Amino acid sequence: MAKKNDPLTKTAYASVKTSEDVAKFLFYFSIALSLIILFVDEFTNAWTYQTVQILFFLATLCLFFCRIATNLYWSARAHEGRYTDLLSHAFQVPLSVDTSTGYYNNQESNTYRRLAATILENALFSKEVSRGMLAIERWKIGLYSVIWVICALIRGTEISFITLIAQIILSQDILERWIKLEWLRDQFEKTYLSAFALIQSSTDFSTREFSGRSIQLVVRYETIKAKAGISLSTKVFNKINASVSDEWKRTKVILNL
Repeated sequence: MAKKNDPLTKTAYASVKTSEDVAKFLFYFSIALSLIILFVDEFTNAWTYQTVQILFFLATLCLFFCRIATNLYWSARAHEGRYTDLLSHAFQVPLSVDTSTGYYNNQESNTYRRLAATILENALFSKEVSRGMLAIERWKIGLYSVIWVICALIRGTEISFITLIAQIILSQDILERWIKLEWLRDQFEKTYLSAFALIQSSTDFSTREFSGRSIQLVVRYETIKAKAGISLSTKVFNKINASVSDEWKRTKVILNL
């Protein structure tokens, strides 16, 4: 077996991780500034109030451009690289200098059966990683919601503070991310089941129908990732890698891959 080497993780996806970490820092920094503003009097502490307002504006502006750069450049570059790598493996043609080795774990001789098997493997790992990420996001959305309800029920709580908590929950980093992850996990699972059924029910893998459906699976899988715009967690992947790899081995035995 070839030694596993994935240059994309070290280059393109490392850049995505850095840009997402910067965006996360700016988001929580802007939240902290919003809280500070609530407790600073505009008239008795005019200089502090203005300084916090300026910092909040700069943080928000930087966050905006950071997210634009991540979505339109870093993430797009990484996804294109992974898609190219997938096709390089499926068709046994080096379409890029950054082609991985040992990343895809099937040695099918038929091109389109190998392509379908690759999507099956990708969907399996993706749905399990997104499931692990969801466990964290569900706790997070639950915690923020409880805090908001408690603040809303306590008499004397400033309406501005309640509104701020609501804005945090409804932000792109909390509620929207949770909803996207729920959708993403569901779509990955459906793609996995579709790929499994296609391979299991097919007997002639040289037909145009099988080739077309294999390509359709690739388009579906890549479209799902592009729509969600969420990077799967490397930390969660490393945690579940051993158990899901065992499941993939069992799947290959069942499908004779």
